[in-house]
Order: sequence, then C-alpha cells, then structure tokens
Amino acid sequence: GEVKGMGGGGFFSFGRKTKSKPLPPSPPDERTPEEVAEASGGVLTAEEVVHMRELFNETDADKSGHVDEKEFEGLVKKLCKEDKTPVPKHKDLLAAFKEADSDGGGAVCMEEFTSLYIKVKKGEVKGLGGGGFFSFGRKTKSKPLPPSPPDERTPEEVAEASGGVLTAEEVVHMRELFNETD
Repeated sequence: GEVKGMGGGGFFSFGRKTKSKPLPPSPPDERTPEEVAEASGGVLTAEEVVHMRELFNETDADKSGHVDEKEFEGLVKKLCKEDKTPVPKHKDLLAAFKEADSDGGGAVCMEEFTSLYIKVKKGEVKGLGGGGFFSFGRKTKSKPLPPSPPDERTPEEVAEASGGVLTAEEVVHMRELFNETD
C-alpha cells in the first residue's frame, strides 16, 4: 500500500483472498474509440474512451488484458483523483467490481470495464456515478436553493449581449423551454 493507513494488509482485498490459478489473458476490445463512444449513446466521447483505455492499460500491470479486484480499485481511485471526486465506499467498489465482472471470472476485461464506465456515467450503478465519471454517490441531501431572480433583460438585450450568437426569437424560445422545465 502506497497510501499511509490504506491498502497493503488487505484493506481493499475485497474479501476474495483465494489464490486461484491465473486467468487466461482477455482479448482486447477491438472496437474503435469512436464505435465505443457511439455505442455509449453519447455518454462518452472518443477522447474519454482513449483516456480510459490508457489508464486501464497502465493499471493492468501484468498485461493480461484484465484487472483483478486490487487493480480495479486502483483504477477507480485514479479516475476519482482525476475527477476530483471522493473515492467510493469499499462495499460500493466491491459491488461495482462484481457487476462489471459480468462473466464471474474474478477479473474485469477492457470491454466489461467500459460497460461499467458507461453505466456509472449514466448514474445506473448504486453507490457510484452520474455526472463526472465517478462522481460516486455524492448523495448529499442539500437544502433546496433559494429561488433565482428572473433575468430582467429584454430578449433584445440578451441577443445583443450574446454578440450575435442568439436572436431575440431564440432567447424567447429558450426562456419558454426553461420555464417549462423549472
């Protein structure tokens, strides 16, 4: 464990301390980053896919094509650090690993991790996600915000302030849509 007080001595050994025989290497995800981004329904950009794969490959120390629980935990921590989001609870990490390990092989390959990554981004994984990649369950029950004052400017003033990007008609339409959702 490189972090004082964490890791090492089985802190994140996720329970399964069985020394099983090594898994056969996992095949790489043959899809292009663009294909993965498209398959994610716009949740990921091709750039995010490339970056995620780089981190995955850095984490996959033995170049097996998959990460075990310990490597998975390190990968998630790296992503949290980059996103400046809190690391999830141990039980949530363990549950996420088990969910990602869709074939139950005890390791997560690139494709399984990518699927998890997309689900987390969509906020579909309990204890993890939504927003920034692993905005991990910041489910703080904050008090409601006070009402915001209305924009007192005329649509023409807003259009002018936009430097010609918006027309007065677009400002009116945008405000109508905003008020419908508020």
